Amino acid sequence: KPAAGAMRGYGIPQAMFAGESHIDDICKAIGMTPLEFRRKNLMPVGYVDGFSKNELYTDTFNQCMDKGMTAIDYLRKQQRFSQLVVNEEQLPDISDEASIVETGGRISEEMLMAFVAELPDGCRTVFNLYVFEEKSHKEIAEILHIKEHSSTSQLHRAKCLLIKRIKEYTEYERK
Repeated sequence: KPAAGAMRGYGIPQAMFAGESHIDDICKAIGMTPLEFRRKNLMPVGYVDGFSKNELYTDTFNQCMDKGMTAIDYLRKQQRFSQLVVNEEQLPDISDEASIVETGGRISEEMLMAFVAELPDGCRTVFNLYVFEEKSHKEIAEILHIKEHSSTSQLHRAKCLLIKRIKEYTEYERK
């Protein structure tokens, strides 16, 4: 007997997407990666389907996931290498840094911390490690598994974003 139920009918892709999204949410809740969860729930080679009585002879889906993860890792590495690498000496000076430092003294600590919280994840992480944890760029690079140059450029970007945000805030407060 063939398996009963819709396979390629209208609405199945949407329902599958919803189901897979729920699996991702469950994985996050239980602290397991979605890939690990899916691998644990694969039918093993030799599994006999209860509906069609067909035996699963191959490990094709698992092999497909391996190839997909290899491709994703390759693309991530390519993206990392294509990012601009900047030495600290090459970074331009931040204009008006002294005036911003003076202005920063008149802004509440809560407001400054809110500005730090608004930073993009990478910038905020490097900024916090460098400023509050007093880690060197070398230590940050080791902790985050990034290049030392990436730490330097992320800190520079964080400073620029904070200066911009402080300027916006002080201009707003003057009005």
